[in-house]
Amino acid sequence: MEAEKSIVRLWLESKGFFTIGDINAGKSVIDILAVKFSGREVEQVQHIEVSCSLKGELPVSEYKKRFDGPGIKRKIAEVLRQYASSIENWEDVLITNASIKSGALEGVKIVQFSTILNEVMRGLDTQNYQNNTIRTLQLVKYAYLRPDMIRQLQGKRFRRELKNIAIEHLSLDEMVRRVSGDESAVEKVLRRCELRADPKKLASLIKRILTTEERKVLSEEVMTAEQKRKRRIKEKKLSSFI
Repeated sequence: MEAEKSIVRLWLESKGFFTIGDINAGKSVIDILAVKFSGREVEQVQHIEVSCSLKGELPVSEYKKRFDGPGIKRKIAEVLRQYASSIENWEDVLITNASIKSGALEGVKIVQFSTILNEVMRGLDTQNYQNNTIRTLQLVKYAYLRPDMIRQLQGKRFRRELKNIAIEHLSLDEMVRRVSGDESAVEKVLRRCELRADPKKLASLIKRILTTEERKVLSEEVMTAEQKRKRRIKEKKLSSFI
């Protein structure tokens, strides 16, 4: 089993799910079927597909096939009959490191693999696991990421590389959230914004973003700044004659 699937199954089991992996469905293979029980009753079912690529993203249509392919729903219903007489509905979940736009996969919940990996690493204990993937994560957490090892790595180059990696893995929403709370960062973004070369477009954008009251305040600030600028120019000219 691929490493990412092992990590996802550990995460699901920590949430109280019973998991079945690599289910043959004709020409397709169902990655994971997760079932949560409440007593003897089935409380929740998830059909989970895992897709983590380090080389590139698949077309959205390829992800969709993994949920709607021939025989997939029929096979899931067949497997679930072992646990309940009739289960007609379940949740489709795609766990991925791809940047998929919200709503691109109708009816499919998108979960970022990085979120799951973070939860697994945080909750990982020191008990013995037979699973090689989980054992590797243990070694990384408890043997490699020790404070003394981190200190050895804390050079300027390491911090720069770590920052670059972190930026690459931030979603657009996360980047906006981090920048928006930092006034100096917002100023840098505006100064480097290509729209500054087209004031009309920039003004139109700001008009759409701001409320009427906010636009009023902005106009007053701009007018005040312009008046101050003209006053400075006038004072400078007067001083040259004195």
